Amino acid sequence: MHVDVDKIWAAATSAVMGGVVWLIRRVITNERQIALLEQSLRSRDDDIKEIKQDIKHLLERRNKD
Repeated sequence: MHVDVDKIWAAATSAVMGGVVWLIRRVITNERQIALLEQSLRSRDDDIKEIKQDIKHLLERRNKD
């Protein structure tokens, strides 16, 4: 039985490189998803602030009457 060490090293190297590429793509994708979630939260917070201001304004108008 003849073992070809070069083929084993080539397979191991390509497996490691494939894993590194997969990991980098995974991290970049996660960063994008986090950025989208943060943007969504900021938008929601702005909407909540606007609703609070509207309620405050309506309550002030109601108290004047």
